[in-house]
Amino acid sequence: MVSALGLTASTPVAAVFAVISPEHTTDLPRALILLATMIVFSSVGATTLYSACIKSAGARSASIVFAVIPAAASVMAWIALGESLSPLTIGGLALGAAACVVQARSAPADATPPSEDTAVTAPPEHAVEKPCLR
Repeated sequence: MVSALGLTASTPVAAVFAVISPEHTTDLPRALILLATMIVFSSVGATTLYSACIKSAGARSASIVFAVIPAAASVMAWIALGESLSPLTIGGLALGAAACVVQARSAPADATPPSEDTAVTAPPEHAVEKPCLR
């Protein structure tokens, strides 16, 4: 739901930039295929995988995904669009990799979230031992 709201809010802004942009597409079929691929992978696939990551590893561990997003976008632009990887981009990729390593090493070993089967519940009030006041 949050993704749908974000995409709906950003669509008019993206449309304005698309109209006023001086760039033009020389290979429309390739551009449409890339656009459709990005929509499917970004909107549907990535959001689903991120939700699964949060469920299995917890929000703290899953937050490292945000360090990977710029790197993934750079590599995808290099592969799909033929963009060059400048020294600054390569430095950013290295910084993102370092963030992943630091996050992986700093995560506590017992940070697994409780599953639905092992949810901790409070015992009934009559089962709780109360201290004797004398």
